[in-house]
Amino acid sequence: MHGTPPSDISSPSRPDLLHEDLTRTVIEAFRQVDYELGAGFVESVYLRALEIALRQSGLSVRRELPIPCSFAASPSVGFAAICSSNQSCFSS
Repeated sequence: MHGTPPSDISSPSRPDLLHEDLTRTVIEAFRQVDYELGAGFVESVYLRALEIALRQSGLSVRRELPIPCSFAASPSVGFAAICSSNQSCFSS
């Protein structure tokens, strides 16, 4: 175990925050991965660990989703590392 242990990030509910519960779940999963793995691994290790933590939290997740984008006025495609399918990830 490394770093500071994850703590409850609960706060009073704020109705003005969109997807507050989902955001809280993702942050808690990230903190769990950071605490258990610490530094020094390649990105793919952290992505897989985050995927596991999110699924253990009850979320349905997908990896490597294409995201349309452009660079220098040329169409391109980027990729989302992990996306919860419990909510709409991207607008059309």
